[in-house]
Amino acid sequence: MTAPTATIALAAVLLVGCGGGAPHVAKPVPIQLRITAGKDTNHGGSMYVVVRKTDAAGFLSENYDAIADGLFGEPRDAAVVRKAIVRPGQVTTLEADRDLKDGEIFGVYFLFSRPGESWRLAIQDPKITRVTIVLGESDVTSVEQRP
Repeated sequence: MTAPTATIALAAVLLVGCGGGAPHVAKPVPIQLRITAGKDTNHGGSMYVVVRKTDAAGFLSENYDAIADGLFGEPRDAAVVRKAIVRPGQVTTLEADRDLKDGEIFGVYFLFSRPGESWRLAIQDPKITRVTIVLGESDVTSVEQRP
């Protein structure tokens, strides 16, 4: 091997060994939802919780029927990142990857059979990693969002 060839080969080995190339970008921490359902939640019946990507304006304009149709109808809502069944008297924990574009937020929707005024919530702060939610009979009764 000639001197210039050896130098290039050594440099290549060092770059590979040191993780050369593009810098490593840390993956955002997933958001964790801990949902506590009362025994009377959804009048004693199971229900769905839906986590979907949206933006602030879209969140304000979305209605219950559109969210339910996107979950059960065709075509499926591509913005849905997680869905789970919530059962009365139980705690449900789920995570969603925080793969949001600029301007996107998470909307969390509870598909009560007879929804009250507070059937959804928005998670707008990108620093939030844990959300604790308590459900009543037909509403979200409390929410705590923590970094």
